[in-house]
Amino acid sequence: MTKKQVAILLIMLNMIIGALLVDTTLTIILDFPYRRSKPLEEGFIDFWPMSEIMNITNLNISIEKEEIRVINETELLYRTLYYTSEVYEGREIRIYALYLELVDAPKPLPTLVFQHGYGGNWKQFEEFLIQFAVQGDIIVFAIDAPGASGKSTDYPPDSPENIINATQSPKGVYFYHVAIAIMRGITYLTTLDSVDSSNIFMSGASMGGVMSFIVGAIDDRVKAIMPIVAAGNYLDSVKSGSLANGMMPNEISMNDPVARNFLRWFDIHHYAKRIHKPVLYMVTTHDEFFTIISANDTYSTIPSKDKTLVIWPNSDHFGKPYWAEKVIDVGILWIKSVLKKARYPVIKNLEYKIFYYGLFTEVHVVLESENLSDGMLPVIVNRQGQPLEQWRIIRCKEFGGNRYKATIRAFKSSSINFYGAIAKYGADNHPIIFASSFLIKIKIKPLLFPVLCIILTAIFSGIIITEKVKVNMKERVICEALLWILSVAFALPHIIIGGRAELTIWDLFERYRIILNLNEGIYYLVVILFGISFGFVLYKPWETIIAVALGEIAFLMGVHLALVSLIDGIVVLYVGYSIFIPVIILILVFVIKLIHRRRTTYFSFNP
Repeated sequence: MTKKQVAILLIMLNMIIGALLVDTTLTIILDFPYRRSKPLEEGFIDFWPMSEIMNITNLNISIEKEEIRVINETELLYRTLYYTSEVYEGREIRIYALYLELVDAPKPLPTLVFQHGYGGNWKQFEEFLIQFAVQGDIIVFAIDAPGASGKSTDYPPDSPENIINATQSPKGVYFYHVAIAIMRGITYLTTLDSVDSSNIFMSGASMGGVMSFIVGAIDDRVKAIMPIVAAGNYLDSVKSGSLANGMMPNEISMNDPVARNFLRWFDIHHYAKRIHKPVLYMVTTHDEFFTIISANDTYSTIPSKDKTLVIWPNSDHFGKPYWAEKVIDVGILWIKSVLKKARYPVIKNLEYKIFYYGLFTEVHVVLESENLSDGMLPVIVNRQGQPLEQWRIIRCKEFGGNRYKATIRAFKSSSINFYGAIAKYGADNHPIIFASSFLIKIKIKPLLFPVLCIILTAIFSGIIITEKVKVNMKERVICEALLWILSVAFALPHIIIGGRAELTIWDLFERYRIILNLNEGIYYLVVILFGISFGFVLYKPWETIIAVALGEIAFLMGVHLALVSLIDGIVVLYVGYSIFIPVIILILVFVIKLIHRRRTTYFSFNP
């Protein structure tokens, strides 16, 4: 080979070695999803005034409007009304509610109580609620939470200060008043002849999901609950950098006595422990408020023997990309199954075995199910631990009775994350998830890339020896070590939320992947750019280090400033110490350049 060909070959080899080294390092350090905190075990929830809540004499019902609407040739009674929830700090809290009832359906009917999310109102869900009533042959009742954006009394306000106002007693906390309003609405429902009081279901999304757990745990009038995108173990969600941080005042840390009281009284982990009634619990893999780990903890805590988990893959808190349109199908079938009018699919058992084959790992999963209707099939939803990895679906193969099997293979990650599910594919090819197992995380040994790195390094060294290439080993070790340290800086905390969370750039990307429309290509782009830098460092070592360090500073500061502008005033963000690594390296390189005031070359050839 000519000298030019040898030089190009060495540069290409070093690029590949560098990319493999960086990828191996990051996949070991960064392993998603991961736990930030265990649930706070100490809780106290025996403070609810149930006798006052169930008092029917002071509801002060006022009907605003009542009319018959025709929906898909079905007559629907559409009623809006006000009732008194409570008197708080001298103010009467009036709640605005929606009541939907099928006119021609035999009475009494089961009833679904639905609660909107934080800051919202039932009007945002009106079409969903109407379709639920019509398709489900069920009465639907929904309220505007007090102090939110609807027509209920605008007190107490739903400000972050009130959400966590746990200085004196639970009554200072905003969630307390929302739960009271819901249960007073249930009291109203029990006065109606059209309502089957023995079959009241509680549901809601986000804050409404939180209320489903609270009301379901303390109000025996609720037969079953269907919480959607909510979870306990708030500590884990807050420490993940989720939007839950925006529901707390800036100055409050998680060690503040006010925050600890809030967790004792309103972390739904404590309420989940008391739920022995049927539960359909729907969560997503990329919820911007609650982590999949906290949802896993919450589901595992529920003692009910009739509980079903639904995990929507590659989906966010707000219904994207498609799951919000499918909730009705899942919810109606489940409610009918609780009423003994249908059979609901279940995962009876899930077993797995791990096989290490040297350079890769296989997990053999066996899933046992029952009550599958036409079109339903068991699947395994899985992802590896590297940042921004997509959840992939493997369709199981039946191998006897109601038993199904699938195989997961991993070549380079430090973990495999998976859960079993029962899915049904629609015309849009999106899976409707009817049931899931809890999330399972398996730690594995990523050997393929390290072995390739060793082999390519041996080839690199062999070429240097055979082609008689002179190598400045000291400079090589220093420059490549600095590049590696710069890559590690990407795995260190980049954003600090005072007293709450320390987050890497990948934590942020993982948490807001759906909103920002990100994919694993960003991770691979970073790895490839570092790989290219390992090649260029052979040609211009110090110039390459300076360019990479400056680029890293610009990127990290750009992300930080973008976040500050997006969430200004919601939380206070500090620069993490990842940014100091490239700054220190820049200073170090300039010092070295000053000491050696001459151009250095990485390698040369003997004559």
